[in-house]
Amino acid sequence: MIPIEKESPDMYANTHVYEHCYFCDEEIDTWHKNTNQPVCKKCSKTHTVNELMKAHPDYKPHKS
Repeated sequence: MIPIEKESPDMYANTHVYEHCYFCDEEIDTWHKNTNQPVCKKCSKTHTVNELMKAHPDYKPHKS
């Protein structure tokens, strides 16, 4: 299972674009914070974090 978070509504308000799930290409507003990859609820239940690549090799998530 991949832990996901809901994207801030400000992101869509600023861009008017949803990202596409890393696995199934569905438009979504959820993502895996540690890899900065968009992942939908359905795929988060059937895949693992090890299947995700980091969005950028030097990416480090901001601590909240």
